[in-house]
Amino acid sequence: AVLASLVLFGLWVKKAAQVKRIKRVLIACNGEIAVRIIRTCKKRKIVTVCIYTKEDSSSLHVRLSDVAVLLNTEKGYLDTEKIVEICKNHKVDAVHPGYGCLSDNPEFCKAVEAGGFIYCLLYTSPSPRGS
Repeated sequence: AVLASLVLFGLWVKKAAQVKRIKRVLIACNGEIAVRIIRTCKKRKIVTVCIYTKEDSSSLHVRLSDVAVLLNTEKGYLDTEKIVEICKNHKVDAVHPGYGCLSDNPEFCKAVEAGGFIYCLLYTSPSPRGS
């Protein structure tokens, strides 16, 4: 797995025998959780890329994020392929899934890591890797 250990807001990630600083993160959720992640990233000088649906176009997380990308698909926040494509297009280092749906989805985790991105584990949620 790409991710050996992670302390997201400590900024450093250990990948195999290599240490990498997270400079740009995609936030794959909306609402208050996304706002909290964005605010923490800004304090740590991490560039934020958020995704949003038409219904969320005037949401606070869209206004606060450094970059906001419209998810113009029927699946919205559950469109794994589109989210990974956005990660590639915006050259993010890591993906924070938020809480719930995506953070509990092992296929999302695998797709993010297969794309070469760091999957930000949430210690308050079960591991999507099943361990």
